[in-house]
Amino acid sequence: MCLRTSSRGAMALLALLLALTLGLAACAEPEQQPADAADEGYSLELFAMDTLIALNAYGPLAAQALPLGESMINEAERRLSATLEGSEVYACNQANGAPVRLSADSAALLAAALDIAAATGGAFDISVYPLMREWGFPDGDYQLPEPQRIAELLDSVGYRALRLDGDTLTMPAGYAIDLGGIAKGDAAQRVIDAWRELGVEHGIISLGGNVQALGARPDGSPWRVGLTDPLAPQQVLGVIELTDGAAVTSGGYQRYFEAGGRRYHHLLDPADGYPADSGLLSVTVLCADGASADALSTALFVMGREAALDYWRAHDDIELLLIDEQRRVTATEGAAARFALDEGAGYSYEICYRAAQP
Repeated sequence: MCLRTSSRGAMALLALLLALTLGLAACAEPEQQPADAADEGYSLELFAMDTLIALNAYGPLAAQALPLGESMINEAERRLSATLEGSEVYACNQANGAPVRLSADSAALLAAALDIAAATGGAFDISVYPLMREWGFPDGDYQLPEPQRIAELLDSVGYRALRLDGDTLTMPAGYAIDLGGIAKGDAAQRVIDAWRELGVEHGIISLGGNVQALGARPDGSPWRVGLTDPLAPQQVLGVIELTDGAAVTSGGYQRYFEAGGRRYHHLLDPADGYPADSGLLSVTVLCADGASADALSTALFVMGREAALDYWRAHDDIELLLIDEQRRVTATEGAAARFALDEGAGYSYEICYRAAQP
């Protein structure tokens, strides 16, 4: 059940938000600097996995946490990049039908990706990479493919053709995979887990549209994360309060090109090979696990608003913020408890409940 409601008041405090939205400025070199000396906080920015990454950790162990996080993220890129020669994914895509043995971490992530593909009816599909290459999204050499070419490539797309036996992947010749839709969330989750094991109690990581929090802020308050307005990406639409979990956003405004007066974004529908035309502008998934939130944000964008809400009703471990072409924000009940919409943004607001409200 979804009920329309008014927004929760003007967000005059938006200027106080952490710089953890998609509008982060690029930096040329990683730089470590104190974030707040009183809280023994440190921050580090780097460019990896094709995005600007910000690491923030607090407490006596913060200085150790940052280089550990940087090392783990760089290792994940070396292992999972589809375009980096020598990576495990690159080796899979060059195997021409031969089996490829993966590291334990890569095999576990691939298994998780296949599970989510099955759970979403193929809306999330790591084998869509041949189509991604044809559109030019991996390298930015964009082009509008011929319909016949898309139809041909669809014969080499389909997660069911991938066979993972333990740590060994076999896929038909002509197939290629890309874990970009789940790798950032997995990397963030692994860093957070490593920080927790190290003894860090407060930290937050931003990898593009992926934000992952460890605990609360040092003062005990939730982290405050800005939600990007997909129609005005330099503006913040509202604020998400986050403690110990992930908030991951996928949207058509993040990577796209224009041709013939039309915009083509990078979130392809594996069913037809074209950018998903689901009526959604962005999907934000709130979840305890970063990898799951990452993959599901893509899948639910492809599926559309109603199917995404049906998925949420069947799974009690996620919450959603859906923004659609009608300038409507739909928050599931758990997300609504942590979200405040800027009343001046010009969006209507609905809250969906699992049970009927009195």
